[in-house]
Amino acid sequence: MFVDDDIVVPPHNVRQHLAARAEYGECIVSGHSEFSPELRAALHRTPFGRFRLEREDYFKADLAARFGSHGRILPDGLSAQNISIGRDTFWTLGGFDEEFPFAGAEDHDFARRARQAGCTIVHDYDIRVLHLDEHRDLHAYCRRQERSAITAVYLARKYPDQLNEPIINRNAPLRRGDSVRVSARKITRALLSHRISLAIAHLIVGAIELLRPKGGWPLEVAYRWMTGLYVFRGVRLGFRLTSAR
Repeated sequence: MFVDDDIVVPPHNVRQHLAARAEYGECIVSGHSEFSPELRAALHRTPFGRFRLEREDYFKADLAARFGSHGRILPDGLSAQNISIGRDTFWTLGGFDEEFPFAGAEDHDFARRARQAGCTIVHDYDIRVLHLDEHRDLHAYCRRQERSAITAVYLARKYPDQLNEPIINRNAPLRRGDSVRVSARKITRALLSHRISLAIAHLIVGAIELLRPKGGWPLEVAYRWMTGLYVFRGVRLGFRLTSAR
């Protein structure tokens, strides 16, 4: 069993995993994480926190729309926040790839190898665990997005079909086939994602937060732009780190 260091499980967590495994046999069971009530209340008090909650709820709704929102579903991927897997199966699959420099895409890689080997992935909504996410302010969240983008490039290098993913295409180094619009966008992001530019942008966003404590426009746009710039930085750094590969 794997449990992230910011996940709190209930006393019956192991029994629930065993029950799912009893139904599906040898499989990978994933628990369903939710922000704790205390964390949701804390996030709701700040404009960025409300933006963060909207993002979290959007991703959860997307999962539910594609695979279902109750009981045990069979998704095509997993988050390793709270999973159980047979020991022999785990080592047969090769475990987690430790070449990934940060947490982010290593569980996507593991899920992909598991599917290729014929493993069933079960997401159980009844296995509820609390996520005490520490990325509660804009700066911490942006840094996490940057690290996740780096690992996305590692994943794309390992599986070339992933190079066509939007996160890679939009932020990859300039290519000959890029249109004028795409090239201009990449050049603009390269300028805006410089450390000095980002420091100034953080100050500007902080000032807007003081003027618009209830959030709304233009803060939501600013938050999306800021996270997008850090994703851009992560993808570019990922390409540099993996260039020798």
